[in-house]
Amino acid sequence: MAFKPILNCILWVMLWLSTNAQAAIDDLRLELFDKRVLKGFTVIDDRNKSEQDIESLDHALVRIHQFTNRQSSYARYQQYYKGVLVLGRHVIAHFGADKDEDLSNAEFSGKLARGIRLTIDDELKTDAFREEMLSFAKEEFTERTGIAGNIFESDTRPAIWLDRNRTAHFVYQVSFRVRPSNGPEKWPHYLIDAADSSIYQYWDNVKSLYRDKGPGGNEKTGRYVFGEGGLPSLSVTQSNDICLLANTRLVVISLNNRTFWVDGDFAMPLNYECDNNRGDTSNGAFSPANDAYVFGNMVVAMYERWYKQPVLAGGQSIMVAVHAGVDYENAVWNGQNVLLGDGGKHFYPFVSLGVLAHEISHAFTQQHSGLTGAGEAGALNEAFSDMAAITAEYYLKSHDGTAHERLYGQNQLTWQFGERISKSKNPIRSISQPALYGAAGCYHRVAGCYLSFDDVDKGDVAHLGSGLFSKAFYEMTKRLNGDVRKAFGLMLRANMLYWTPDSSFAEAACGVKLAANQEGVSESTVNEAFETVGVTPAC
Repeated sequence: MAFKPILNCILWVMLWLSTNAQAAIDDLRLELFDKRVLKGFTVIDDRNKSEQDIESLDHALVRIHQFTNRQSSYARYQQYYKGVLVLGRHVIAHFGADKDEDLSNAEFSGKLARGIRLTIDDELKTDAFREEMLSFAKEEFTERTGIAGNIFESDTRPAIWLDRNRTAHFVYQVSFRVRPSNGPEKWPHYLIDAADSSIYQYWDNVKSLYRDKGPGGNEKTGRYVFGEGGLPSLSVTQSNDICLLANTRLVVISLNNRTFWVDGDFAMPLNYECDNNRGDTSNGAFSPANDAYVFGNMVVAMYERWYKQPVLAGGQSIMVAVHAGVDYENAVWNGQNVLLGDGGKHFYPFVSLGVLAHEISHAFTQQHSGLTGAGEAGALNEAFSDMAAITAEYYLKSHDGTAHERLYGQNQLTWQFGERISKSKNPIRSISQPALYGAAGCYHRVAGCYLSFDDVDKGDVAHLGSGLFSKAFYEMTKRLNGDVRKAFGLMLRANMLYWTPDSSFAEAACGVKLAANQEGVSESTVNEAFETVGVTPAC
């Protein structure tokens, strides 16, 4: 069947949204407040093996983790009420750079539930009652799923849970693993009211990646099938018999030809019945969603595997929306998400590997140098994303030459991107010959350059000016014996460590030079590459 919107509450989505859902029931959200917010709480440091009996305390905070980040020290505390942990209530102490971890000087963030008043019957805390909760959950699981098998790694623990009305409940968290005689392993989790056995939450905590097949391509590339003919599979998340285009790296949703989000749409990964992926045809493409999912994951994997960096600094998944707008012939990073249009008269849907790499790399730049969209910095911002498009192709070619040849129609690196979604012979941009498609190839006129930055300065300077730095990247790669990975690595390090929001070409080239020094690449390699485009590094 074709992709369909999720009409019922799919458990995986419930888990994925749990952080946002809990925020609505907090008694207090802390955003760098001082210690006065902890009035009435006893703070316990577990590192000192405190003999303090937390069961005798109405309100306690127990240190569970300490860490440093950028030379500053932090500690995380779990909230307890009468010795029972309060679900989702953690407090983080910010000690600063002196690392003396003095709570009197700390600031705090996180979530804290104050004013809990709950009487807990001692009989509900006995070992015998815990066993009753476990037996109840096992029976309910069998009735719910019809699955029987070997049960192991059972865990039953009491907790305080706050509902949406901020009412506290004494509950049991129950989990166990089930290994059926056939089929995948299950890991059911329950949140059960101790008083009346009401089930507040249930989910299977196994978020398996299911290797499935599905169509891709367009009328120009021809129809292909991911998972066949040497092409990568669709590694999707499975929830029972439903497969979702979602994992820890990337989530694909559909805007259904709207321009803006509609409430709740961002929570709805595209899904289909597993082993029955028929795609979502649009404007001559066989499945923009499948293409976006496979290629987007490939880009994130490139950053993680080759450069040991997440695209987003916090490691969050990238949200990609297909079917954006009506006849929308563009792709954008809007500061939060990637939006891909279905194209129109001139283009098929914007779901090629190069386009995904370009837009996702804007997210990387935003997280690091924060390059603006104006002047030379804007052109540099676009250039970095153009370089990433080529590097993603090189990544595919390096890992799977067969798949690269099938998807690009040749076994050589193209040094351009967008040609496979263009309804003409023209790509979106060329890195090796930017002037062929209206982009600058140099700063001031130099030998072999026919379109300078001055020539495009009055137009779309960010996109048309990007050719200058992209061409320098191409020239640097040639001097590194075709090692695209290493050349982009220098640009990436410069983006992270040296570029600033308003870097000029000369300043950015200096950053690349500094990065080269760290990586053992000769200065002459960098200087010569930038000399070909008329830029002298400012250092």
